[in-house]
Amino acid sequence: MPVGTASLAAEDADSCPDLTPWLASVFVVPDRRGRGYGRVLVAAVECAARLGGFSMIWLFTDKAAGLCASLGWCPAGSVKDHGRRYLLIAARPRPSCRVARFQWHVIVGCLSCGARACRANVRRSLLERSGQD
Repeated sequence: MPVGTASLAAEDADSCPDLTPWLASVFVVPDRRGRGYGRVLVAAVECAARLGGFSMIWLFTDKAAGLCASLGWCPAGSVKDHGRRYLLIAARPRPSCRVARFQWHVIVGCLSCGARACRANVRRSLLERSGQD
């Protein structure tokens, strides 16, 4: 049974259409929190971003600032989304991926092709969705 989820999204904050990609939809089942699953999910998304060729990844939050700071993410201002103000946080994806390839495939939803094809498809998909292709 899954204990959590996280996404690498082309768009997230409506007020920041020029920023991409985003760490989004991070969720860990309440009775599984505090066991490091959030860190693994964030690391998997960072890995997918790095493998996709991105040098920066973004997040807006009002709850996870402490977790992100402990992972080396830095405040980058604030953002307004749906009438609320949130902390905008940025990170450079880690230079080495210590997340198992299987976990990365689950994140990007590709189980049928090799890592090189996945990297190209993820970057192309994200760029097309963000209008930067």
